[in-house]
Amino acid sequence: MARVVPNFLDLSRLKEKKVSLLLLLTLAILRATRCRCGRCQLMPTARECVCCLEVPKVSSKAGNRCITDHSDFFGGILNPVVLQIAYRMRAMELNDMELIGQRSTHKKYRYVAYRQFVWWIWRRLGRGNRM
Repeated sequence: MARVVPNFLDLSRLKEKKVSLLLLLTLAILRATRCRCGRCQLMPTARECVCCLEVPKVSSKAGNRCITDHSDFFGGILNPVVLQIAYRMRAMELNDMELIGQRSTHKKYRYVAYRQFVWWIWRRLGRGNRM
């Protein structure tokens, strides 16, 4: 006997919601069991769910607290004046002064903050090596 499914109920969408919910729960459990600093955010993939205290170079600088609580983090990584200077220096390094006006401020600062953080923790990674 055929099952009658009401028009308002789309089973494929229901399955998608179940899979999405299962993924979110899995990531939440992963975060809860892996986060040691107490500041980690839920990320879209398991590969991205990394606590700062799981990275040896970061944890050695941070001690046993979140790296964002380190006294140098705001001053050297997030300070807008430092970011602006670092971005201009990068444009000069690349010999591309037009680069300064091409990106929105948010994108510029995010790009430079990542570079500043990597330099602060690892110094120079080398060409083709990324964290």
